[in-house]
Amino acid sequence: MKKKAPVDFIFCNTLCFYVVFLCITPEQWQAFPLVVWLGMIVLNVLTVRFFLLRASYVKPTTKTDGYLKKSSEMALLSSFLFMLICLSFKTKNHTIIIVAFAIIAINATSVIFTIVSHIKSIDNKKKSVLQNFKIGIKYSWLIVTIISYYLARSFISNLFDIPFGDTFYKLMPFTFSMLFTFLFYCLIYILFNYFLVFVNPETKKFKGGSSAYQKHTLIIFVPLIAIGFFSYIAVYMQAVSIFRFCYEFSLKYDTRDTFFCHDKYMFLWKHPDARFWYVSSESYRVLIPHGKDFSVLRLTCKNSEPFYSLVEVNDKDSLIVADLEKRVKELTNDLKTATDRHTP
Repeated sequence: MKKKAPVDFIFCNTLCFYVVFLCITPEQWQAFPLVVWLGMIVLNVLTVRFFLLRASYVKPTTKTDGYLKKSSEMALLSSFLFMLICLSFKTKNHTIIIVAFAIIAINATSVIFTIVSHIKSIDNKKKSVLQNFKIGIKYSWLIVTIISYYLARSFISNLFDIPFGDTFYKLMPFTFSMLFTFLFYCLIYILFNYFLVFVNPETKKFKGGSSAYQKHTLIIFVPLIAIGFFSYIAVYMQAVSIFRFCYEFSLKYDTRDTFFCHDKYMFLWKHPDARFWYVSSESYRVLIPHGKDFSVLRLTCKNSEPFYSLVEVNDKDSLIVADLEKRVKELTNDLKTATDRHTP
């Protein structure tokens, strides 16, 4: 019977994450050509290693041997699916991106299956490791969700200068909290997989002893940790775009295109695209888009024409910058005046 060629998990995983790294790295980065060159050298070295591995390949002889091989294959599948996801988002084709979300679900299932299967294999007779894992997931999800929602509400409250309680029934804090939840869970996921690398079963029948078992465990969990790490980096790098999407999506549900002052509805003629966030019967927050950015103003109703007043919302840094710009402008005008006086 012809012997089946081994799978070089190190080479395949390295290739997948090399492609992922190229996808999320800006091409304008000065070191980008160096990264490509070094990556090709590493892949060539791993190719030579594959042929050496093939010559010394021994088929699994124990049940644990076979299990670790299957877990390694599942981890490799997760790496491959993650690479496809990154390539899909790189294309910026709407149809392909929709397919990417389906692959994300499959990839998440693959990652969870790999982790749960590994936990079952190292668990004791009382299944305490798996039980603690389920309890940790349940309570960490609750804690992370509450913290993320609180941070999102606090962020919106400070950004728009509105009372914290007025953010409770709004959609925008909820959409922002999903991003915070994802980032928190990426960190928890990375730390949890890092912990599993060093958890050894009470009894194991693995040919090669503890060192060989540890090597196969690294082959399983290093790709899973890399998936979490690159996911965190990719989302963090696109945080501004994600915030903008959440803002634009929820804005039309949380705000109006008119405001009510002096017993009638009005809008701003100079800013027809402005949206109005209701705060009280005589107070609104005006959100005015400026290309990819927006400004926030306080609108207060008045009894005299034009029946409202507008004040831009600023933080301390903005006030300091504005004051410096004013001083520089005054100094420039003084120097220009002095120069004009002494000019014959």
